[in-house]
Amino acid sequence: MFNFYRCFIPKAAHILTPIVQFLEGHTNKKKSHSSVRKSFEQLKWNENAEQAFLASKNAIAEATLLRHPIPGAQLSPRVDASDVAIGDTLSQLSQGKWEPIVFFSMKLNKRQQKWSTYDRELFSIYTAIRKFKHMLEGRNFSIYTDQKLLIYAFKQNPNKCSPLQLRHLDLISQYSTDIRHMQGSQNIVADALSRIEVDSITKSPILKNLQEHRKMILQFALRYLNWSSTSFRSYFLSKTHI
Repeated sequence: MFNFYRCFIPKAAHILTPIVQFLEGHTNKKKSHSSVRKSFEQLKWNENAEQAFLASKNAIAEATLLRHPIPGAQLSPRVDASDVAIGDTLSQLSQGKWEPIVFFSMKLNKRQQKWSTYDRELFSIYTAIRKFKHMLEGRNFSIYTDQKLLIYAFKQNPNKCSPLQLRHLDLISQYSTDIRHMQGSQNIVADALSRIEVDSITKSPILKNLQEHRKMILQFALRYLNWSSTSFRSYFLSKTHI
């Protein structure tokens, strides 16, 4: 995401230099199979890398400040969907550069998470049109997605579409039928927005089994103290809900 907006970031290369130096010699598994350093050598985070990381975050925050819409500027909604959420962004072309106007992301409910990739991506376009319609109405624009099948959405036989797909396509067609494909590696911002997992916090196993732990401790206490009074033991157990 930093590279996507680096044209808006002054001294971008200077900011990233400590991190680049920090990573020198380590293998990028996606691009290379060789490494200068030994495979078992671990990265050791240092103060320079930490300061560069914080500086890059601040630079991205400044670069992605929403711009005021320019009347007549070319607009472009870009969308993406992950397994759990959708992400949409609306940008305008200004002086040859795409500037962000609106960011939007939404977590999918359990039913929506079961949809196919095609349906989730189509829903992302549908949602983008609904959210940005006050800016898109009456304008010519292209919609970009990394789901290649969607570029044929308005060319397919309507009888092959589900009722849900028809509803989504009906709304989209009222604003634009120009859906274009872009590589996922280029759809960086929408992809990042769609992968913000707001529900990623899991419950602690200890908290989930708190009642069981409590039960075990109290049972051990009873055995250790060797309480012989059956009536008292029964009363104690009933009050402690073991």
